[in-house]
Amino acid sequence: MGRLFADRFLILENNMAIDLAFGRAVTLCVSEQSVRSEQQRWVERCSSLMTLRHPHHVQLVDYGLVGTSRRFEAYRRAANSGITSEPRHTVGQVIDWLETTQTPSGILYLTGSCHGRTTAVLESVAREARLRGFIPLDVVTLVSGGGELEREVRELIAGRHVLLLHDRTHRGKAIADDLPGLLMTLDPSANRNTLALIAVPPGEQKTPCVFLDRVPPASVAASRLPQVSETRPAYQVGQFRARSTNSADPRAIALLRDGESLLRRGRHAPAERQLRAALGACNRREDWLNAGRSGLLLGELLLVRGRAVEASEMFHCAREHLLRAQATGLAAEAMVYLGLAQTDQMMFAESEATLRAALAASSLSSERRAAGASVLALGR
Repeated sequence: MGRLFADRFLILENNMAIDLAFGRAVTLCVSEQSVRSEQQRWVERCSSLMTLRHPHHVQLVDYGLVGTSRRFEAYRRAANSGITSEPRHTVGQVIDWLETTQTPSGILYLTGSCHGRTTAVLESVAREARLRGFIPLDVVTLVSGGGELEREVRELIAGRHVLLLHDRTHRGKAIADDLPGLLMTLDPSANRNTLALIAVPPGEQKTPCVFLDRVPPASVAASRLPQVSETRPAYQVGQFRARSTNSADPRAIALLRDGESLLRRGRHAPAERQLRAALGACNRREDWLNAGRSGLLLGELLLVRGRAVEASEMFHCAREHLLRAQATGLAAEAMVYLGLAQTDQMMFAESEATLRAALAASSLSSERRAAGASVLALGR
């Protein structure tokens, strides 16, 4: 039985490593982490190497941290030549879709006139999706990898968020006829997303679609995909499925802090983007405490902006996350905010019931702040 390494690579019993995102063999180089200054130079070197593609060189396809003390680099022979710079606005639009899609299963199409740029986008998206808690998985590897390999892959990804990748512009690859049916066989649910990004030839009409050749305004493009350094993932060395339980993701924590700072300064639009990204990342890592904190702040923002219905849904979700994390004080605060949102919707009976329940819960757990807020909200 193989094992999943770094949420992306399948290591077989003979120590051969396969990149699940593209179905190709790779060479993994694992080393010990060094001091902070050398680690930063390593990140900068790897970031530059990922843009280099030449038929006589091996290509760096991914890199990152493993566990608490090691790091990895993954290499394979490059398929393209030259230095290809992927359109960052396109990658940003795909990541926005990953973070904000409301359905447990969905398909996004990618089209453009340059096959090299399409490949570069798919490679960048595979890495960005991995950093956000998805397992990038090539469709062809899944449906035509052979009986035993297919069973192993399906067992490894069970219960995980998955992003299927497929390039229909590349000759010799054929997608499964029933992609929606394939998505359903991977057991998507309200808590697990199984999504697909498919590159199609120019002129083929598909929706929703992202176009490689359409550049948004500079102000929009600049905000699509923030530069983020490699952060410690939630997986550990040797875990069979590389799953985490209540494991905080430093990148998500940074998004949460930035969103809260923007919210306090009244910059609501960028704050909403940051908080939604933080919420999605924490959900996928099963970091329920920070998912609840993100939902609480996001609900507060929506309430201030007059979107009481959306705020109510957000406060309800935040409370569920906080209860999972056994953060009773914050869960009581979420109930108080939920009561306020119901008051704004003129749902007075429901609001009173919610606030009285919040008061009772906070009183039993000696949460004075939540109890006081409940009394003030009842008085309102």
